[in-house]
Amino acid sequence: MDATPAGFAATLVDRCYGRLVLPLLLGLLAAVALTQWVAWFTGGMGIWLVLGAAGIGILWHADAMAAAAGKPATVRTPVGTPADFAWQGEPWTISRPVAAFGLCLLGLVWGGLIGWWTGALWVGAAAVAVAPAPIALLWALGNGRPMPWGYTAFAACALLSGVGVLWGLVHAMG
Repeated sequence: MDATPAGFAATLVDRCYGRLVLPLLLGLLAAVALTQWVAWFTGGMGIWLVLGAAGIGILWHADAMAAAAGKPATVRTPVGTPADFAWQGEPWTISRPVAAFGLCLLGLVWGGLIGWWTGALWVGAAAVAVAPAPIALLWALGNGRPMPWGYTAFAACALLSGVGVLWGLVHAMG
């Protein structure tokens, strides 16, 4: 390890996985800048911004680690073969617990923000519950496959768990 401050910082970033650190630092810088320059942007909103950046960093890092481990990004089979109809593989490149945690953080952030904007947390919960459906529909149209209902339900439940965490924190704090 280099004894200079730059060498220490490079080692720290290398050990802390740059895909996690970069979104956190950018989220933190954006939050500080927005709280200083935008009158209505509060410190609480800055925390939400940093949490959202952490969720994005978790998903980015997990996807890159899965790709480095050799899992293909998508499974492609020729159209019309028996393998095309019997395909039961896993199209995700990241593990489900990591994806659930990242989506939970994103659901906490977006569900909370939408609930705060509308004045009702249930509106935020409803918004994050239906958000995966149009994305899955666009994916299905783009890939020429049926809509992945199981993965859509998984994403909706993971996003809703973030709103549930927020609801629990709100009621625990009184």
